[in-house]
Amino acid sequence: MSISGTVKLLYNNLKAGQSYFINFTSGSQLHLSQIAKFTIYNEQGQLLSSTEMDLPSEINGYTLILTFGSKTISNGIYQAFIETLKNQQGIKSFWNVSNTALHNGPLYNNTKKFNQIIVQKNSNLYAVGYWYFVWPYNNPPPQVPGILWYWPSGNPSYPDISNITEIGPNTYVLG
Repeated sequence: MSISGTVKLLYNNLKAGQSYFINFTSGSQLHLSQIAKFTIYNEQGQLLSSTEMDLPSEINGYTLILTFGSKTISNGIYQAFIETLKNQQGIKSFWNVSNTALHNGPLYNNTKKFNQIIVQKNSNLYAVGYWYFVWPYNNPPPQVPGILWYWPSGNPSYPDISNITEIGPNTYVLG
């Protein structure tokens, strides 16, 4: 993992052909201000590694640039998601999303489940972004958009939904 030029090994025993769940957690709601915590689990849900890295002071939390992928074909990504909390009470829903992805496994499309979590008014989540990279055919599309559920200002009865489009190879901007 590399953040602003600082490189840190998260786990040195990954095996080709095995599925892993990597959780990146940060933010003051989780008592991780200016810190990124990475936890790696195997497909059975066993914790393999937990590492914290300091984040640079210029990170402000308003814009996030995500790049997914690997230089080797053996390290493919099946799905990814990101969540933002409204307040401390959203932590239960935050972990509900994470646990859903972990327990359903890497090939399960969690779109419906994540939608069910965020539409609950008491979820206290601002947004959930989700990418499902599994393609059932030989030729995947040149771009894979993500889906974003978010609560707009005011008092809506249902979150807005939009696509998260690629701005470059496997790169997305949220902000």
